[in-house]
Amino acid sequence: MTALIVARSKNNVIGKNGRIPWRIKGELKQFRELTTGRVVVMGRRSYEEIGHPLPNRINVVVSNTKKYSGDDLYTVGSLREALELFPAEDIFIGGGSRLFEEALSIVDVMYITEVDTVVDDGDVFFPEFDADAFNMTVGETAGEEIRYTRTVYTRKNLSRCAWCNLSNPLYVDYHDNEWCVPNFDERYLYEMLILESFQAGLSWECVLNKREAFRRAYDDFDIDKVVTYGESKTEQLMSDKSIIRNRRKIEASIKNSRIFKDIAQEFGSFGTYLQTFTKGETVYETGRTTSSLSDAISIDLRRRGMSFVGSTIIYSYLQAIGVIYSHDETCFKHRDGK
Repeated sequence: MTALIVARSKNNVIGKNGRIPWRIKGELKQFRELTTGRVVVMGRRSYEEIGHPLPNRINVVVSNTKKYSGDDLYTVGSLREALELFPAEDIFIGGGSRLFEEALSIVDVMYITEVDTVVDDGDVFFPEFDADAFNMTVGETAGEEIRYTRTVYTRKNLSRCAWCNLSNPLYVDYHDNEWCVPNFDERYLYEMLILESFQAGLSWECVLNKREAFRRAYDDFDIDKVVTYGESKTEQLMSDKSIIRNRRKIEASIKNSRIFKDIAQEFGSFGTYLQTFTKGETVYETGRTTSSLSDAISIDLRRRGMSFVGSTIIYSYLQAIGVIYSHDETCFKHRDGK
């Protein structure tokens, strides 16, 4: 996958006097989450503005006047050379404007943060593009001093995994932007484990469609609140028509939450616990629903008292959090790990 990531003002400004005209914590967080472990391609000026290689990423600087080298730092003469250097990797193009303009005809996805401000005297602009060539998904609006809205433009007619229901925008967005993307944030690991347990006997699409309802019902997956749930809360969840009302699964979700917290305390985090099995590696494979890895984790979780965590559920969970990378060979996001 080749992606572009940028923040632009209402008048299309992305730079002023050699600097980004704003500093938005939420935007920096999204950039870090999307690009960590990936290849980031940037122009010379963009790299020099940062002043150092981005950690936990492969940095590629496009420059014909200076040469940069070091750990995870490369210099190439063109965007095409960068793409050829890492043909099996997800590549994020991070600026500047000339690189963006060159990339517009080839990117699969554009992550554009629309900043709700007008920048006077801006001198670097995001290039115009054919919006009709993309499907646009509007995400959350946030920010205090400066409001911003996250949008995702996905090129139309891209080939995706066979299971992806193209008529469901929520499912397509999950496939394109979340599934198989490494995310070891502790809250995310917890949320996904609980949601995956509700998938047993159902489809993931069914669970995903109810995800926001689950978040409301489960106090935004605040584990410290969920572990205190008792009989009255169980009955409240059973009467909530917006979620999956299966008593055994609801009771298991509360019990599993307590065990999740115990594991996190024992190992320092649930992510650290998982690494005792994964050794920090990503597995690239398709066409499977279980593996020796999912078997081992499932057996241990059940030994500790969890329910609805069979090997198939755990395999799906490992795909969701990016431990197992399984995009079909015909999918635009396919990678073989070589």
